[in-house]
Amino acid sequence: MRSIERIETSTAAPEPRLRLRARVYTAGYRTMTTLASEMGVHLTALSRVLNGHDWPSPRMQRRLADKLGLTLRELRELL
Repeated sequence: MRSIERIETSTAAPEPRLRLRARVYTAGYRTMTTLASEMGVHLTALSRVLNGHDWPSPRMQRRLADKLGLTLRELRELL
């Protein structure tokens, strides 16, 4: 019997997510902990969004866009 290797793939496009993480850094947030604290969200929730594992709620999208100086449209292009 032939073995089939299962490949896990992410639905998140890696390039936009990398640009989003770069935007977090250029906005002055050196750690995700600082950004999460200022946004009033749990670090794990923010990490899952920035790493492409979860889609942010509308509330988190507004907070993240505000902290990064982006419009919602610009933020969604990076998610």
